[in-house]
Order: sequence, then structure tokens, then C-alpha cells
Amino acid sequence: MKNTLLSFVVSGSLLLWLGSAHAGPPRFDSWGSWDDKTPLANDRNMVLSAVEAVSTEKPAVRVPTEQETKQQETKKQGAKKQDTKKRPVVKKPASKMAPPVSSAKETVTTVGPPTKSRRISSSSKEDRLMPTPEPKVIVIPGQAAKKTGKEEDLSWWERWRRKRQGIPLKPIYIPDSHVYTVRMQEGKWRVTATRLECKLSQVVPHLGQALFQQSVGTALEFKLALDRHDEQIHQARFEAIPPTWGHQQHRQAMSLPASVHKSTLTVPRAGAMRLINQLLEGMDPRVTYRTGADENSDEVEVTLSALTFADKLAGFQHCVNHLLPFKFDEVKESIVYFNFDSARLTAKAQKALARVAEYVRLDKAVKRIVIAGYTDSKGFRRYNYRLATQRARAVEKFFLAHGITKSRLNLSARAFGEKKPAASNRSAKGRAQNRRVHVTLFK
Repeated sequence: MKNTLLSFVVSGSLLLWLGSAHAGPPRFDSWGSWDDKTPLANDRNMVLSAVEAVSTEKPAVRVPTEQETKQQETKKQGAKKQDTKKRPVVKKPASKMAPPVSSAKETVTTVGPPTKSRRISSSSKEDRLMPTPEPKVIVIPGQAAKKTGKEEDLSWWERWRRKRQGIPLKPIYIPDSHVYTVRMQEGKWRVTATRLECKLSQVVPHLGQALFQQSVGTALEFKLALDRHDEQIHQARFEAIPPTWGHQQHRQAMSLPASVHKSTLTVPRAGAMRLINQLLEGMDPRVTYRTGADENSDEVEVTLSALTFADKLAGFQHCVNHLLPFKFDEVKESIVYFNFDSARLTAKAQKALARVAEYVRLDKAVKRIVIAGYTDSKGFRRYNYRLATQRARAVEKFFLAHGITKSRLNLSARAFGEKKPAASNRSAKGRAQNRRVHVTLFK
């Protein structure tokens, strides 16, 4: 008995709950507020016009007999006499009078505020026929997911609604994908050749440039340099993509070692040679990387073009073969030696100073040359000081004669005489090492 009663109560509550869930709130747009209870029957003609506007279908009316019509007329006459005695008759303008309506077609309806359970039939039909919307997924692109492990602070009603409609409680983050492709009309490789550095570069529109580079004293490298200095490169991978007309070729994954410094990706010589071979075969190298260390960070895809690469490679190789055989560290500090009691440059000194002058002419970053002259301890100090000054001036004249101007460089010749010796003046070998001039370059 208790089980049957319990099942009856549960089923009844479910039915009531379903009925309340499907029922909608009443519409109050055309009825006004609940406190407005002024009767609309003060003006019978106004009521009849409102009834005609609301009611679209008129119910069928039974035709009265002669006796019923006579009884109705007598009742109406008696009611009119009572109304005239209670209140005066107010004449209304003809513009507000409604057209006469036959008594046979009149329908008596009550007009007033709706009850709580009342609802317009047309709207209920639309709601019943309206299909349920498809489940939606909340997507926030371009942002990294916050790994807090907590869901949104939602009410129990909102949680139930999302579960019912298939909406996840946590937002889903989809990273953006940026694609940069060098087109055929833009994919021209350019060679920049000097005795200090050789570059074979291709501009990637709106991103930066890709280049093969070799400088004095360094090996060949491939670099992807971004113009966006605040953007970082993470998880880079390489592929060789066949061009659109290369139907017999297939995509190849390339495992290349690479290092990242700020916004520049660098591949050493072995990987750079593999990229050169792929470009000579007509393949288009592709670099794919992420802008952050997180898996939800944006992904960038850069595809280079092999157009005109084979033609420009010969000029790049010619530049590499004619690079200077020495680098800045080898000429940064130079020492030339002089004969006893002489300020004339020897052949070995001229050869060493010619290397320094050639490097200074090519490298515009060198802004200052300091020349310091020295002597041994033989002779008077005043004479040795004048001799050291003459040796420093001889080196300065050599630089000026080889195209180094004072306007671009700050030449400063100083004499120390027998001060600051490099070796002992007690032996002839030590005194030969003290008869010298120091040349120091500064950038």
C-alpha cells in the first residue's frame, strides 16, 4: 500500500513539474497592469468594436422565435427607462460611434485582465512547433587555456541547462593558425655580397625574411628572422613541400637541429646544406612553429619558394669564396716592430698594417683606432719620447694613405717612450720587443 501511494505521489509531482516547465508566463502586452480594473462596458459601442477586432471567427447564433423577440424587446425598453432615470444621457460625437451591428450576430464576451493560467493560443502553437536549437560549443580563439582546474561559477539551474543542451561547463580554447606563403611573383632570392659577409635571402611578406648567411670566421647558417621582436619561436619543425606542378614528388619531413635566440631561428651548417639541396631539387621548405610554449598557443606556418634559387646560388658561392681570410678578433690588436733608432716601417710591418686597413675600410662598425708608440731604454728619455712619437705618426700616415679618413675614424697617436716595456731592457732580444707600435680597433 505504501509503495503504491509513494509511486502515485512521485508520478503526480513529475506531471506537475512537466506542466509547469512547458507552461510559459502570461502575456501582459495588450492587457495592461493587474491593478487596472476599470470596466470597458461603459461604452457599449466601444466594447462591440473591441470584440469585433479581437474575435475573428463568429459563432453560430440560434434564430429566436417571435415570442422570444417580443420578450427581449420589452426587457430592453424597461432597462432603458431605468437607465435614463439613474443617469443622464450623454451624447457622443458621431466620429466615435461604431457602425450598427445586427442583434442576431452579436456575441457577448467578457474583456478584462487574464488569469495566471491563461495564454494566447497562437503563441502556444508557435512554441510547440518551434524546433529545439542545436547544441552550441563556447569557443574563445587566440587565448591560452587557464589550467586552474576549476569550472565556472555557475548556478545549479545554469549547470542543468547546459548539461541538457549539451554545452560544456568549461570553455574550449582553439588556437589560431597563421599561414605565410611566398608567392611566385614575390619569391625572388637576393644576394648581398661583401668581403665580410655573404647573404642569400628571401623576404616573407608581413613576417620577416629567410636567409642563408656566412660571415668571416663563421660557418654557413640558415636563419628565419622575424620582424616582430616581441614574438618567440617554440617547437619548430621542418618539411619539404613539392610545388603545385611537381605531381611525382612527395612531402618529406626533415629533422634539423635548430637554436632560437629572441625572434631568430638558426639552423647550423649541416641542416642548412640539406635545405639548399631541397631547394635545388625544386622543393619548397616549410617551417612550422608555435608562438608560445603552451600547446594552446598560436601556430605559424611559413612556406618558402624555390623560384630563382638555383640562379642566385652561384653568386652566393662566389662571395663565400672571396671572404676575408681573417676576422675582427685577429686584427683587433696588432703590434708592429721597428729597427734600432728608426721610425721607418719595415716590409713586415706594412703587410700587417695593410690587413688592418683593409678590414677597417670594409667594416663600417669600427669607429676608433688608437696608436701607441714605444722605444727601448737606450738613449735619453726626451729623445726616446720624440722617437716614439715619430713611430706612431708613421703608422697614422700609413692608414691615411690607404683610404682611412679622419672624419670617419678617431685616430689618436700617443707616445710612451721607454715607459711600459713589454720585455726586459737588459737583453738585446727584450729591447727589440720594446721597439714597437700598438694598434687597437674599437667598434
